[in-house]
Amino acid sequence: MDLCKTTASFLVLLSSPALAYDATKAPRNVSSDMDRTIINGPSSSGPVDGMSVTPAGGAETRTLSGWLGDLSGALTYVPTLGAKLTLAQWLEVPARPQWWNAKCDGATLDTTAMRKAVTGSAAAGLTLRVTGTCLTGMIDVPSNARIVSEQAGTLKLSTPIGPLLRIAAGANGVVIRGMTFDATSLDAADVDAAGNRGLPGAVIYQTPGIGGGTIRIVDNRFLDIYEKTQSISAIILNGAISYVTGNYVAGTGGDALNFNGGFNHVSGNVVARSGDGCIAFNNGARGVVTGNTLMKCELGFGAGPEGSAFDADQAQSMVFANNTVEASDYGVNMGWFRVAGRTSPVNWVVANNVFRNIRSVAINYDGHAAGFAANGAVTGNVIWRTGAATYNGTKAATPVDIRIVNGGGVTVSSNTLRDSLGTGRAGGIFAQGSPNIAITGNSIAQSGANQYDSGIFIYDTQYSAVSGNVINGALIGIKLDQSALADYVSTITGNTLLTILYAGVSVGGAGGSFNINGNTMISVGPGTPTAGVVIDKANNDFSVQNNLIRWRSGVAISNPAGRTWARYLVGGNNTGGGTVPN
Repeated sequence: MDLCKTTASFLVLLSSPALAYDATKAPRNVSSDMDRTIINGPSSSGPVDGMSVTPAGGAETRTLSGWLGDLSGALTYVPTLGAKLTLAQWLEVPARPQWWNAKCDGATLDTTAMRKAVTGSAAAGLTLRVTGTCLTGMIDVPSNARIVSEQAGTLKLSTPIGPLLRIAAGANGVVIRGMTFDATSLDAADVDAAGNRGLPGAVIYQTPGIGGGTIRIVDNRFLDIYEKTQSISAIILNGAISYVTGNYVAGTGGDALNFNGGFNHVSGNVVARSGDGCIAFNNGARGVVTGNTLMKCELGFGAGPEGSAFDADQAQSMVFANNTVEASDYGVNMGWFRVAGRTSPVNWVVANNVFRNIRSVAINYDGHAAGFAANGAVTGNVIWRTGAATYNGTKAATPVDIRIVNGGGVTVSSNTLRDSLGTGRAGGIFAQGSPNIAITGNSIAQSGANQYDSGIFIYDTQYSAVSGNVINGALIGIKLDQSALADYVSTITGNTLLTILYAGVSVGGAGGSFNINGNTMISVGPGTPTAGVVIDKANNDFSVQNNLIRWRSGVAISNPAGRTWARYLVGGNNTGGGTVPN
């Protein structure tokens, strides 16, 4: 049987006017027999039926598979297809690096061949399917490149400088899926023997520029990335509309998944052992981070710094939800990171996450200026054993579960905080310089002997509401204090405060303007409880009413020496015989 004549007859039949193209009959999945014919067919030497085999884009194969799947678009088209698809496109045959003479044997340097394969397949609109291990230097990735593996294809960096894949600025339609990336050779200093320095160290790096293109990085594995310097990441994207999903990253020195600007959907990734953030949103990055598992990173999720502190519109927005963060120094850390002239994130939600064995702070927000309108919400999170030594072998001295500094307009609600493990007393919820804050419906409990220092501590903050919280096991249940004279304008109502060692509610300074009403306070266990409610002598304009107070010291509400209280109301409290001031 003359295979060339048979194939030529097949092409003539396809071009017959009597056989108009019927999309419903077009083959969508090549049968195993057809696949063997296309991929493994015998060699074709020379022209076939008068047509010259002249591949472009660097392809040098002369096999039948190369002939049918020629990427230049100049060989054979199905005439009845208005879009002039190549047969490879019509039959959905992926391109192979071997069409450009890549060996992908793990030993041969394939840099030149892989560069041609990526650019050539993208130009022809074909997916590049990688099998084997392709040893290569940096590869430029243009728009519409699709690099995939269904059979454990690996790209292995051959040089000590990165990146391995460099995505063009503003690139659109890029897909990287199912690959394994081996960056064993990437040097800690990101410098080669000749002193050449790589781009910001990353396995996949996007050139900064005008963004907006869509990039999908899905179901890849990143292995053996140097961990001991903050200069090396798995992915750095700049200004993209990105979908980064289902990837596995085992070790990086810098932010493992780093996003600058753009709008980013980051979900279902497993990231471990990062020297900085497991996931980082910087420089105005927006998006959604959900369903990830993040372990042993300095920061589980880091955000900031953002744009100029003087921008009229702080445009960023972000959601961090339904993630699991374990054994990291910080669970979430959002801030301006002391970069002059920059701001902290605004318009954010941290919701329904699990934080386990975080060393320093489970959820941290650090605004760049007192009273900055962060406009955020911390809700529905479960936080367990903050202060643990799991991250680096040492416990924190004074860990904090939720810390909001200079974050105005924040709601902290329905979180569950339990069993701090710091060497000293921990803080449950701490807010400073954060006006218009609401702390409601949280459960804070310590089952061991090392009770919280304060279940809830609000410092130098005006306009706060603290209601419906349960605090069981603390030196002080709820604390207001200040460093300068200012009215608190605060309401503390409907809280349940149990196993308190000093005071149920403590108000320091001389701010005044607060209500402590309708709370239940009971001191039980060891310690020397002072009073259910302790108020410093210089406060004014407050009320303490309708509270249920049972205190071992016999003092329900303190009566400080030398007090100068004015315009206050104490009444209707059920103290069980405990003393109250006149």
